[in-house]
Amino acid sequence: MSVKHLKYYDVPFLTPFSFEGRAHKLCKLPNGILTLLISDPTENSSACSLTVATGSHNDPIEVPGLAHLCEHMVLAAGSRKYPDPGLYHEKILKNGGSQNAFTTGEQTTFYFQLPNIYHSLERGFEEALDIFGSFFEEPLFNSTIINKETYAIESEHGLNTSTNSKIFYHGVRLLANENHPFNRFSTGNISTLSSIPHLKGLNLKSQLHEYFKENYCATKMTLCLRGPQSIHSLARLAANNFSQIRMHPSQGRFSPPRSPTKWRKSPCEEQKDVTLEKMRILRGTWLPKYHGNLCFMPDQEQKVLFIKSSKNPMVRFVFPAVEKSTRFTSKDLKLMTHFWPELLGDDSHGSFSHWLTKRNWITCCYAFVSEIATGNSSLILELDLTKSGFQNIPYIVKILLKQIVPAFSQKFTLELARFLSEQNCIDLIRFLYQSAEISPMEECAKLSCLLQDDLEAIDPACIFRGFPMLIDIKNQTIGNYGENKESDNWWIGQAIKFQNFLKQFMTLSNMRMIILGDITESTLGFTHSDLITDVFYEFEYCKRKHVTNPKEELVTDYSFTIPPPNCFIPSWAGSYPHLKNMLIESSAKSQSVPLSCTIQNTAHKAIPHLASQNSNHEMWVLPDEDDVSLHLKCIVSFEIFALDLEASPQSTMNLEILGQIISISLLPQIYPSLKLGFTCELIPSKKGDVRLRFTICGFSEQLITVVKFIIEIIRKISEDPSFPSKETFRRARILVRNNYERAADENCANIGSIGLYIVLEKYMWSLEDRLDALEEIDLFSLKKFCASFIESTKYLSLFVQGDLSCADELNSYLHRNFTQHLGGGIYETCGKNFLIKTTKILEPGTNLCVQHDGQKDDPNNSIVYFIQTGHRNDKDAFTLSSFTAFLLSLTLTKELRTKRQVGYLVTGGLRLLSDSIGLHITIMSSGSPLDLETKIDQYLWYLESQIEKLTEEEFRKEYVRVYLRLLDGNCSGDVNESSGPTDLLSELVANVQMGDSEILASPTMKRHRRLQNQIIQEQYNFSTQGESIDCHLLTNMPLKQYLEFFRTYITVNSTKRSKISIMIACSMAEKEIINRKIFLQLETFLKVKGFAIPVDDLQKIVERSKGKPKNLALELYSSFHARNEARRLCSVVLAELFKMLAMSLRHRYGNLSRDDTSRKDSQEWNSNVKSALELRVIEDINLFKRVQL
Repeated sequence: MSVKHLKYYDVPFLTPFSFEGRAHKLCKLPNGILTLLISDPTENSSACSLTVATGSHNDPIEVPGLAHLCEHMVLAAGSRKYPDPGLYHEKILKNGGSQNAFTTGEQTTFYFQLPNIYHSLERGFEEALDIFGSFFEEPLFNSTIINKETYAIESEHGLNTSTNSKIFYHGVRLLANENHPFNRFSTGNISTLSSIPHLKGLNLKSQLHEYFKENYCATKMTLCLRGPQSIHSLARLAANNFSQIRMHPSQGRFSPPRSPTKWRKSPCEEQKDVTLEKMRILRGTWLPKYHGNLCFMPDQEQKVLFIKSSKNPMVRFVFPAVEKSTRFTSKDLKLMTHFWPELLGDDSHGSFSHWLTKRNWITCCYAFVSEIATGNSSLILELDLTKSGFQNIPYIVKILLKQIVPAFSQKFTLELARFLSEQNCIDLIRFLYQSAEISPMEECAKLSCLLQDDLEAIDPACIFRGFPMLIDIKNQTIGNYGENKESDNWWIGQAIKFQNFLKQFMTLSNMRMIILGDITESTLGFTHSDLITDVFYEFEYCKRKHVTNPKEELVTDYSFTIPPPNCFIPSWAGSYPHLKNMLIESSAKSQSVPLSCTIQNTAHKAIPHLASQNSNHEMWVLPDEDDVSLHLKCIVSFEIFALDLEASPQSTMNLEILGQIISISLLPQIYPSLKLGFTCELIPSKKGDVRLRFTICGFSEQLITVVKFIIEIIRKISEDPSFPSKETFRRARILVRNNYERAADENCANIGSIGLYIVLEKYMWSLEDRLDALEEIDLFSLKKFCASFIESTKYLSLFVQGDLSCADELNSYLHRNFTQHLGGGIYETCGKNFLIKTTKILEPGTNLCVQHDGQKDDPNNSIVYFIQTGHRNDKDAFTLSSFTAFLLSLTLTKELRTKRQVGYLVTGGLRLLSDSIGLHITIMSSGSPLDLETKIDQYLWYLESQIEKLTEEEFRKEYVRVYLRLLDGNCSGDVNESSGPTDLLSELVANVQMGDSEILASPTMKRHRRLQNQIIQEQYNFSTQGESIDCHLLTNMPLKQYLEFFRTYITVNSTKRSKISIMIACSMAEKEIINRKIFLQLETFLKVKGFAIPVDDLQKIVERSKGKPKNLALELYSSFHARNEARRLCSVVLAELFKMLAMSLRHRYGNLSRDDTSRKDSQEWNSNVKSALELRVIEDINLFKRVQL
């Protein structure tokens, strides 16, 4: 199709420094799809995202989860043009790409990206777009695929049930208006998508067809494409691949005439061609469907939900901010809800969070906004509680509503005006320095969703900001508060508007609460008899009207105030007019980029170089002049080794307590800097030796201040007898313990992954060893340790990246005030001679396993199956292992999760330890770990058999050359996006993190950490994983040579293989799991069939049946016979009931014994595979780590 059919909009986008070389264009396809095009010549990937204004709020009442199932089916089942169900995923996987999709209440988004591995930038991307676009024209809903995707959704839901954020979100639903679709369960599971539709006689395939036909049309779609192609090329790709999607539900395939001169819009289409600013896809789609119903009604009685849990206690306050019946405009609400978390989530002196922390009632405070439905936002304040805080929830509520809200909404108007003015400048600074290194497909997904919002309220020019400008960019008169009288009056007006916003929405009558904790420790009056079981998430909960007022008054002389002026704002950034001019200049550079052609950037990134070194230190620097997001900013890491102290669990825990004390003391001082985008990480050694790393990112002008604060706190601990106080020490210990309790509450797959490192890394102490050491540490022993740490011979590793203007000052300050590392002069040394090998190398002929219990509430099991393939510095082993990881990525998930439904989660790929390398296969499932081990053995046998069938030419053409092409396209060696991190130790989150989580997880920060790790490990070539691969070896490698490697190190038939499995088994009694599932299924079933039975009676029936169908039938018969309903029960439901239970429990038990595969697949899969080496259980991990086999 000609791009002349497209309608272009001239939008003066506001863009940050990092978008300097990018071109942007907004257009509309002939069928009405609003499309954003992003041309970035520096990009190595091309990405696409398509969002549809439909989601779980469109689920039929009788089929919760249908929207989610449709999301799965659109990508999984093929299309009429491309009927092969696996073609899309195979195309993405084999070419090193990534893909994903998600469904919310009102939107469904599909997105992918591909590396530019072809000589023509467009060829591979265009092929993928052709397949992708066909799904939205005529998808196929194959019944077999429906069954498999239903199991996939059941697996996804199984993960959700143990995730706090998902539990809380479901809790919010339970408090919502029952007449609003937000109140309904939305994920779907095997019951809602299989059992219940079967009982009700619903045809799921027909339901999917109807749902798709009604909701998937061009007028509800938005599209975003990003890549190195020119804007014109991207426009052509969009027009060719998405213009045929039908415009309206009743219309067939859209086919505009080939000649643009003959194409005329119908009168109906002309009327609907509204201006860009008037586009409100979500509003136009959803408000008519809601019929005026709100997510939360003001007259609802029950506003408090308690969820019984053994996890650390938490509370979430929810304040619905509803646009209906308010004088605030949509733009006002977007701005007010943007500023709200900045004020209520503040951690500085005088804040609600700081007061709660000082009282030792919370360990963390989060404030954020959730857009739960069009016109329905929620202001959310979430607190991680201590036990003391959990018991004082009524006081927390009272302080929040009786002191915090009145103080901010009735007093401090001038201070609030200054705060809003300052926050406006901070927003501009943060935006100007926004990194462009976000994943292309993630950015596309974010933007395609945002294009459906109210564009008049956001302003299309602000689409990359995500929210509108508070002051119009053309306004020449308004400056900062305090600059002139006109500006002062204007900002006071904004402060009054914000205070009215607080008065309207932060009230007791508008507040909802979700509390998570142990009911036996609660002081709120909840009892076990109040609890009911949620049929979907299987947690026990109860509702209340409100939290009772505390009996006694809480006397506090704490002064709650608006945050003080931010002393970390750079001197050049204090003037709003100056910042506005910087934004205009930055945006003009992006707007002047040519649209027709691009020159792809092929320059390699610079690497660090050694600036100074002696036997006590090393300083590395990396200017990073090409990264404009680091202009006037830098990232500094300094790692301090205490060489005289012995590695032990006690030393590790002392360092962790020290880190928390530094954080407690540091946060109130540097919190203003965090609002500017500064970040700070404190990382005690991950391997157990005695070292402490700090990583700080921010403006160079102020960064030295943060470093000074840190060093002063460390020195104060050893020099000041009164510091830290007993209360601070106790709080630090609690924070450390909470970190480990959260780690123990991780899902069993994550516990297994960490367990692998605990078993094989010398200084990775077990959880039990660490907690025992923690119990032994008191304030006296901590201060003694800190004194020893300071007095010890130290080695400093300093790495400065970005603006280097502060590098010499930092080096000099650390020398004078802490390390004294420059005393011996500066000269070359032979390196860090104190580093030692820390990984236990498995001997050839090893087949071991470690068995461990999972967390209390997790009903799942997991296995981490690790095959050691060589030493980490062995380039041949690294190359062949990476190539094998590529082969795993092509078949592992497909075979074990999709075809055979072995587990909820199936991942595999390369895994690096400190001194060794290998491959991992990780599965989370309801099957026993030993059964999972058998399935992995069978898969490896299958993989070997498939490789053996290849001819030399097939091996080279279909696998080796494809893999080399991926490497040439700058893909990592492990191309499977679901394989998990290759080097897990490098990916572990720091013990203490302060700052924006998006910045901490950004590619720039990840690269900095990788470079710092390579400096510590003396890997001075600074190569990435892909660069470490020997392409020459692969190019010249015959199939016979690779098979020799596979048969020696990988195959289950090898007697030389080195393999260990970490098996995490559910600690819940199997009887308890079965009874819980039967009870929930039975309760749902009887309700559907119109049978009423008290919950307590039903629970007793299930318990007495002991999981046996015959017993259950007799118990049900007896119960209903007593009520003269036995005949109806027998004639109507018993047969269907047991069929439903069998389907449900099959997912837990039947999937390992019965494969849902074709006869051909079964013939290729050997179910009698047995390892050549006997499996041995490691009984004592510490003994195993000390003794060589």
